[in-house]
Amino acid sequence: MNLIGAVVQLCALVVAFRPRVPPAYSAVGGGAVSLAITAYHPLTGTRGDGTFWLLIEVPALLVLTMLAARRAPLAALVPGLAVSTILLRMVWPGPPSLILAGCAGWSLGAVGVATAGLYLRSLDGNRRRAVAQAVRDQRLALARDLHDFVAHDVSGMLVQAQAARLAPELPPRIEDALRRIEEGGQRALTC
Repeated sequence: MNLIGAVVQLCALVVAFRPRVPPAYSAVGGGAVSLAITAYHPLTGTRGDGTFWLLIEVPALLVLTMLAARRAPLAALVPGLAVSTILLRMVWPGPPSLILAGCAGWSLGAVGVATAGLYLRSLDGNRRRAVAQAVRDQRLALARDLHDFVAHDVSGMLVQAQAARLAPELPPRIEDALRRIEEGGQRALTC
């Protein structure tokens, strides 16, 4: 049974690193299989067949716990619980204090990697916020520059229109056009 758990965990770990598969799916699937195998031993009254396969299964579950905590924190509960209870396979018909102490000790590893995953999640959030702020600042700077550029050009057009209106003997249509240009430029500068 432990061989099956180790193979499933390795497969879940490989799938978790696939680009289009959310790591939470692999973590929950691998953790659920491990929990089912762990529950099988006490329910049938059997012991696990060795610790070798646990040396493969537990690190895979710990990595899945960290990946799930980074992307979907609630999904980290399943592989974390699987790591915490995996010792039941070896010590099941034993003293309750040994079982409780063993599960508590193994849960420290799961809590540690879940904490590391949550820390990485916070770093990801900080990075996203910093990038969004940088983009916002850059857009505001471009908007200010564009505003200054347009205001400068409109001011130049306004001065030329005002200067042209001072010329003697302008035809009425040209004077009317210059007046409208001047009014439009003043409206643009007041905005």
